[in-house]
Amino acid sequence: MDVDEKRMEDLNELYKEHESDIASIHSALKREMPLLVQEYKLSFDQTAALDEYINDRVTIFRYLRKNGFLIPHTLSRMLDTLKWRIHKNVGLLTVEDQNPAFFEGPFCFFHGNDRIGRPVVLIQLSYLPDIVGDASEFLSPFITFVFETSRRITCKASMDRMKNGEKNPIVTESVLLIDFKKAKSLPRDRKIAGAFIKMIKRYPSSLGAACLLNFGWMYQGIWQMVKLLLTEEAKSRVSFPKVAELSRWIDQPDFIAALEGPDPVTWDWNRDPTFRRQEQPPPLSRSSSSSSIYFDAELYTPEMDSEPSLEEPITESDVATSGTSKPETISLQTNALATDENTPSSITTIKTVTTITEQTALTSRPSTSTAPHHPSNLALQILAQLELLMRRFMTRGFRKVMAYRNTLCWVLACIILRNRLFQVLQAVLVLLGELFAKRLKLPDPSSAGIRILLSLTGNSMGRLLTL
Repeated sequence: MDVDEKRMEDLNELYKEHESDIASIHSALKREMPLLVQEYKLSFDQTAALDEYINDRVTIFRYLRKNGFLIPHTLSRMLDTLKWRIHKNVGLLTVEDQNPAFFEGPFCFFHGNDRIGRPVVLIQLSYLPDIVGDASEFLSPFITFVFETSRRITCKASMDRMKNGEKNPIVTESVLLIDFKKAKSLPRDRKIAGAFIKMIKRYPSSLGAACLLNFGWMYQGIWQMVKLLLTEEAKSRVSFPKVAELSRWIDQPDFIAALEGPDPVTWDWNRDPTFRRQEQPPPLSRSSSSSSIYFDAELYTPEMDSEPSLEEPITESDVATSGTSKPETISLQTNALATDENTPSSITTIKTVTTITEQTALTSRPSTSTAPHHPSNLALQILAQLELLMRRFMTRGFRKVMAYRNTLCWVLACIILRNRLFQVLQAVLVLLGELFAKRLKLPDPSSAGIRILLSLTGNSMGRLLTL
């Protein structure tokens, strides 16, 4: 067993060991999801993309491992990343959102897997597009798109390996090959390296190996600049092998032979479906495996007493009849449905059920008619609104406390030690008064002026002078 196989086995063992922590973080993120949807007014597609990311347990494991398996730190980092994804609309990024210059040549593309099943990404710097404007702003959207595509691939690969019953099914990392052959003049802006490091923090522990091919001495300055921003663990994953040595990672003789050639590796956009939008993967579950490292989907998918028929139209009477009942919680696991050709697609199912929920919510709103309202339903609605407001208030209050925690510590210290601080200041002022009297060499230190001065600086000295 080589180093990479041992590393993958260790990662799968860690996944098994911390499965309960992964479940706890998943449940906590699920509880936060309605608040995020309401706060940012997310559309259906944005909500589905957010739900797909939360259901990616491989990503949760990456964050948990990066944060030392501390649940509070992991949850805080993931909530921050969820807000960043909403702000950048990362979950809905497609090829159409990218600059076409990145796809005019074989600049960056995925090429199969390595020996242990990790996806391989090849970057040929000879096809780096001409940078227009700020280099960081020009490259950051495409880098985000590549990382997001890699995340989806590893999640899908983990599920496929699980279904096939492979020994170590969880794939958390990718292999990055950067070919400097015939490279153009590369930008040396420090902001580019900083933007790349920030992106790695959004996708922690996602690079298993980075191989820099045909790396000449003229690029040493770039490496020295990037090396300062990397951790020791990240630097240990960077290597400078010869092309022939890639057989350690990749079992693709034709691909290695093409890399050894004088020309860059060819790539056909029309035959490469990788960069097209991946189907949103469902969460890992035990439905297709008996292994204990996968979780029951039933724990997170609420049961419904009855499902509406998707083949029959929804009538107003049906909506009116269901308007008095409590709306069911709808799960957005988009691939848990539609298993054969006769079943409607999962997206159609979710849209239909969402329409039913919206119509039910409209009919259940308080109306201006004289029809009496059930007092228990009204009380439940008021309690739900109060609970939502309290959670929001507590969340914002906690953020304020964390933002101004240093100031609060000083205020609390001053309140607790206020008597001792007053005594210390009083003693210092008394000492200054004595030194002042001695410095003036007054013949009668008990004169009226000195007595008043010392009485102001300290009550004890004032009392001594009055004796």
